[in-house]
Amino acid sequence: MTRQVAERRFLGRWNRIGASHDWGVVAELAQLYCGSQRQVDAFVKWMETVTEDMIDQPLWRAVFEPILRSLLEHRVLTGRQLRSAFNDGIASALDRPAPQMTPWPRRP
Repeated sequence: MTRQVAERRFLGRWNRIGASHDWGVVAELAQLYCGSQRQVDAFVKWMETVTEDMIDQPLWRAVFEPILRSLLEHRVLTGRQLRSAFNDGIASALDRPAPQMTPWPRRP
């Protein structure tokens, strides 16, 4: 859900096809915990509001910007690319050097 809110906020648009899975997960979660459709609608709106507010915080914006830049450049990120961009964002937010990534062990 964060991706869609960030895309809309920073790019002025968002990819509905790629977003459908994330929104589906939010809707399923809401249906599990809510007692009526009215509550589901309110829960989904609340989640969107919380996400928008989070993205507006300078700390979180510093974390997400490297990920968004990488997505603009590559359109799809591998797990390694995502971790690297996330680590760069954390380092930027904390004003420290990015941690060195340790490769995942290879499966036999």
